[in-house]
Amino acid sequence: MATAFAEWNRATFGNIHQRKKNLNKRLEGVQRALDNKHHPSLIKLEKKLRRDLDNTLHQEEIFWYQQSREEWITSGDLNTKYYHTIVNIKKARRQKIQLKAEDGSCLSDSDMERIANDYYGNIFAKEGETELSAVPKGKFPIIEEIKEITGIAGIPHVTPQNMV
Repeated sequence: MATAFAEWNRATFGNIHQRKKNLNKRLEGVQRALDNKHHPSLIKLEKKLRRDLDNTLHQEEIFWYQQSREEWITSGDLNTKYYHTIVNIKKARRQKIQLKAEDGSCLSDSDMERIANDYYGNIFAKEGETELSAVPKGKFPIIEEIKEITGIAGIPHVTPQNMV
């Protein structure tokens, strides 16, 4: 079937690109001849060649359109993934994210600020003894022992002058 269409195409239209090339060469030859000598038959031939060239250019344009359309249909629009990604990014930017309270209601900025202040305020404002029973005793070296082992009496004082 494909070979039958190819044969029909060649018989009906020929090679459009070759025809365009030949018409351009013939038109240039006629125009050079018209520069040397004005003759009514040359003017008539030039008009005919221009019409033929216009038709051929139109056929070539249709040919390239059909080629691109065929390629698009077979391979799909390769930019589709790109455009879907862009749309999803824009959608994510427009989407407003909100935290919800335990009862399911949405929290405003001032509610979140109040909750954070209450939470950290309770942690640091507790009075009384700190529970240290979870800290293992005797597992950490005493600072005096570290000084004896390393010979470092303390952290040296650093100034911009003694850094260099």
